[in-house]
Amino acid sequence: MANSDVTRIINSDEIQSKLLPSKAVAALPKQKKNPLKNLGAMVKLNPYALAAKRLEIQAHQRRANNRLNAVELARAMLLRLLLRNKMLNLRRTILV
Repeated sequence: MANSDVTRIINSDEIQSKLLPSKAVAALPKQKKNPLKNLGAMVKLNPYALAAKRLEIQAHQRRANNRLNAVELARAMLLRLLLRNKMLNLRRTILV
């Protein structure tokens, strides 16, 4: 029996009438998104999450700016203190 004979037999009306109809291919389920890592998924669950995230980012930027200002102020105060001590030491050496 040749390949063409098998194909002709399988595709014949007598065989095809006894076969069950072919089933549709089932779609794969969608991958679940983690709402803790995916902001879009979180917004679907909690519409306020977007505003909360925005507020959190703004608060972080304010804290960072405040920290930079505090560091700059501390450095300036330290510089003034060091310069003042240098000047005092200079006066002491001149007077002695």
